[in-house]
Amino acid sequence: MRWRRRSCWECRPQPRRPLLKKPTRRPRLPSAARNEPPTRSASKTRTRARAIASRRCRRCRRAATCWPRATPGRTPRPFRWPRRCAWRSTRTTSCGARASPSRTRRRRSDRRGAGVAFNERARQDDNPATTPITFQEFQRRQAQGRREAGVEPDGGGGNPFTVDNQFLGSLSITQPLFNGQAFVAIQGADRLEEVNVLAATREEQTLIDRTRETYYQALLAAEQARVTAQSAERTRETFQEVAKQVAAGTAPKFERVSARVELENLRAQLAERRSQAATAVDRLKRTIGFPVDEPVRLQGALNADNVGRFKQVSMQEAMAAALENRPDVRQAKLAVELRENDRRQAEAQYLPTVSAFANFDYTGRVADDRTSVSNAPNDPFTFRQTSRGFFADELWNPSVSVGLRLSWNLFGGFRRAAEIEQREVAVDQAEVDYRQLVSQVRLEVQRALRTLDTARERLRGQRANVERAELNYEMAQKRLGVGVATQLQLREASDQLDQARLSYLQAVYDYLTAKSAYETAVGAPVLENSVLRFTRR
Repeated sequence: MRWRRRSCWECRPQPRRPLLKKPTRRPRLPSAARNEPPTRSASKTRTRARAIASRRCRRCRRAATCWPRATPGRTPRPFRWPRRCAWRSTRTTSCGARASPSRTRRRRSDRRGAGVAFNERARQDDNPATTPITFQEFQRRQAQGRREAGVEPDGGGGNPFTVDNQFLGSLSITQPLFNGQAFVAIQGADRLEEVNVLAATREEQTLIDRTRETYYQALLAAEQARVTAQSAERTRETFQEVAKQVAAGTAPKFERVSARVELENLRAQLAERRSQAATAVDRLKRTIGFPVDEPVRLQGALNADNVGRFKQVSMQEAMAAALENRPDVRQAKLAVELRENDRRQAEAQYLPTVSAFANFDYTGRVADDRTSVSNAPNDPFTFRQTSRGFFADELWNPSVSVGLRLSWNLFGGFRRAAEIEQREVAVDQAEVDYRQLVSQVRLEVQRALRTLDTARERLRGQRANVERAELNYEMAQKRLGVGVATQLQLREASDQLDQARLSYLQAVYDYLTAKSAYETAVGAPVLENSVLRFTRR
């Protein structure tokens, strides 16, 4: 059987592949390697074992395991070292031993070199007292010097390249110097703040308009209840007069019954009007955030002053005022600018960014045993121990690094181009929203102007009608006093007066709400004194 060197168990290839190259002849193994009884001399066996030990693995350099050539019908078995030569293989072919020499061997080499240097200095100096000594004497004197200094001999254990305690403190400061996206974003932040302020202003104007309308409704309900109460009082006086006439026999009972029916109807209507007035006050308290269960009393009356204030306002002037003063219109303009700012921000991605940085590091490598042994300058046999503090300068290492950093994204996978296209679509959408808002504002202004003109004309007509109704009622009273008119005619005049007053109050309410709606439509600033006046009861 022929033997062929392969590799050790750890480094042999998996799976085994057949060799293409014809194997070379190897010497025949000794009988001990073949697990056979020794038949040769011990010296020849050791020589053959050394020859086998010299054949090491190509990877780890350990003694290779020999495998016999594969023979049909036979199973190859691994090579085993002779028992007497196993120590030599372990000593001379170990991976760890060949990779790094032991610490003890290095120390011996250092001491031998120190002894040689001492003898060289002793030969070359002019002092007759110093003579060369043997290496054993040199070692004895050094050991005695260490014992006198209290230095314990080191056993050579441990890792000389590690430290027990390591500390690292780091501080990093970065200051951007140029960033196109950041600069554009700052401009957009200013615009966004203004947009929020305009939105709050528009909401305030809308809230004031709703509050005015609710307040005018409460005043209208209170005035309607007051007019109904006056009508009921007049009807009660008429009923008493008719009752006296019926008792005297000058009037039929029909008139008394008719007057009583009318009085009861007015009393029911008065109760309903008072309930509506209380409900309107509760609605007002809820609108302004006042406690609903808190009793209040409205102050003021439902009057219309400066009726001809907006008479000469044209549609062009009103529209110009609305486009200039309305916060939502300016908000829509700023929305277009914000979308354009977003587009510029997307385009700024093509620009580089420059930043300055400063790094401060403080590293400490502190061992638990901080004592060190040193020789005297000219005496290799005198030693001394020194101990360093925890914060000794040689144990801590500060470092500082500053510089500039340039970052430039050259290719982003067409993502930036897609973002720019999306921002352009957003700009177009914002412009469309602005145009639609302008059209809506135009419609609101037109409707507010028409409603205001109609309310103004009704107010003037109802004011004159109230004056005529009051005159008619006075004339009916005088005619009844001289006996020319009847009680029925007086009640008719009273009903006409009540209806005229109620119509006038409704016209005043319509005019005030139309004026408030017009001011809201044109975005008039809220500078007038509030018309809401009420106190706790």
